[in-house]
Amino acid sequence: MRKKIFSFTFILCLIIPCMFMLAGCGDNEDKLVTAPTQSYVISCLRDVPGITNTQAATESTDPNNLLNKPGGYYASIYFSYNLYDKNKKLVPRTDKKYIINPYFMVNSKGKYFLVCNKDNYDALSNYRIDYITDIEVLDTPRKPIKNVSKDVVNPVKYANEHIYMFDGGAKPFKLKLYNERMINEIIDWFGKDVRFIEENGSLFAIIKSNEKALIYWALQYGEQVSIEEPIETKAKITEIIEGMLKKYRE
Repeated sequence: MRKKIFSFTFILCLIIPCMFMLAGCGDNEDKLVTAPTQSYVISCLRDVPGITNTQAATESTDPNNLLNKPGGYYASIYFSYNLYDKNKKLVPRTDKKYIINPYFMVNSKGKYFLVCNKDNYDALSNYRIDYITDIEVLDTPRKPIKNVSKDVVNPVKYANEHIYMFDGGAKPFKLKLYNERMINEIIDWFGKDVRFIEENGSLFAIIKSNEKALIYWALQYGEQVSIEEPIETKAKITEIIEGMLKKYRE
């Protein structure tokens, strides 16, 4: 049996009891909030695209009759995921709906993402909240996050390691800096867990990131930084650059 939710706004009710992290919300930028106050949550949700009215839910106003009930909102959910077409209208990405286990929400560069697990996989995935429609709550209990990630997942750290919110894990990388001003940029993007070292007169940064996200980031800052290790990633970005060069020379 599925219980219908009337708009994507209610997906927030599923994840707020778990973990709540909104980077850039008021004075709490990049801080993990595990027990947010009602006023804090409402003030943050007003910034989410598509939300025009925000109020606290109660047992009497919850359209699903799940609030404070056994099992409640700690359940799997079912939804359509959409992308824009050439007419600037959201259309379903596939004919099939997604079954996911919701865990927490992050704000990445002003866009809100649901971090969750796609039910048939043992990995975390990210979905833009404003691209989600036709949400339903399933009777199936949500899969515990410890069954998906061997490490304790900190939403702030997760956001720093997934700067463009691509799916997939994070791993260490070694970057070469050609300008010391890049130190600020690297800390802004990847957080203060990064390390800076000097070798043979050159400055390097040791970071942890999602590989695909880092490749796109390195293309953006290509004049000031290069990926040195691992060699496999350096080869991938070299191939991309050569392909781009060919296109611009045509």
